[in-house]
Amino acid sequence: HQHGKTMVRSIAVVVLGDIGRSPRMQYHAISLATSAQFRVDLIGYNESILHNDIVNNTSITVHPLGFSSVPSFISAFFLTRIIYKLFFQIFGLLFLLLFKISSPEFILVQSPPAIPTLAVCYLASLIRGSRFIIDWHNYGYTWMQMNRKGGLAQWFVTPHRIYELIFGRCAWENFCVSEAMAEDLLLKWDIKAKPLHDRPASIFHEISTNEKAALFKKYPFGKSFDSEDSAFVDSDGNLMAQRPALIVSSTSWTADEDFGILLDALVKWDESMRNTSGDSFEDRVRVVITGKGELRTFYEEKI
Repeated sequence: HQHGKTMVRSIAVVVLGDIGRSPRMQYHAISLATSAQFRVDLIGYNESILHNDIVNNTSITVHPLGFSSVPSFISAFFLTRIIYKLFFQIFGLLFLLLFKISSPEFILVQSPPAIPTLAVCYLASLIRGSRFIIDWHNYGYTWMQMNRKGGLAQWFVTPHRIYELIFGRCAWENFCVSEAMAEDLLLKWDIKAKPLHDRPASIFHEISTNEKAALFKKYPFGKSFDSEDSAFVDSDGNLMAQRPALIVSSTSWTADEDFGILLDALVKWDESMRNTSGDSFEDRVRVVITGKGELRTFYEEKI
């Protein structure tokens, strides 16, 4: 308490990516603002639609980073692309953390990406007297190892691993997405991380019959191939007993997420159906895949 008023606790939540495509960090911000009564400064790229609970919460302020893409003449070379991105990311983050927002009690950062986020946020925490917290989603160095096989980038894998190890041990607290990762962080780097499991937001609930009918009529996957009729609902909007199976999957289209496993399984499933029942895959199964990433075109060609 100060002068009879309650001091509002504050936290900066940092994700060096598109906030709209970072549901876990959005959930962190919502939970901190509503359940813990924190003032939240949410920092990242504002490229997609944000959760309504983010937009409508007066305790959450979104601070967009002004840079996300790299000009094509620079992105052609790995080293120039990295230097260009790092320059804008470092100074953009430092400006927001040191000058744009009020001094936060905590700085919570998503990793990966670890470079330059961990170093910049740790430096800002020292300058502003904040507690530095990492939320581990994966290892950055393994992502680099899988996505950059051979060439100049391969030389950065080991330094990247050491960099993550150092700043992971510098953190006041570490969170992670699963028990398996908590065990691995402890065994590999002697970092004690607490697993925090995502819980679905209130927008995830069973929809009404009318909403289901509207969904299947709106998108191509819900229609029959030989007509404009729905393959899932009848004329009254009720789900049909004989309807295709619906598989929905999101992906980041990156090398560390081998989507070829699903595609190969679908091919085998198709062969099995044709051999046993004579049905075509299209009649029995619809697959919806969402997301964006550098390998999307590659997998679209395979599909």
